[in-house]
Amino acid sequence: MINADQLKDRMRLWTPERFDEVSVEETSNNLIICGEALSDFFSLKITPTEYLDIVESCGVNVDEYLETINENLYDFL
Repeated sequence: MINADQLKDRMRLWTPERFDEVSVEETSNNLIICGEALSDFFSLKITPTEYLDIVESCGVNVDEYLETINENLYDFL
């Protein structure tokens, strides 16, 4: 179980560093796009590279994202 600080840190990947730079609507749309891409990836409709390209196009720092995934999997396994 993750605590509030860990959740805030994880959400940092999905939100702009300064909230006034990107609208709430754009952030929401990016979350939807990334969620759909993740679903397509798990359904084998797109490749890992295509998934990461979509995530990156939504303004996510892919290197930080992959590092977080690695940390989460390490803690999980």
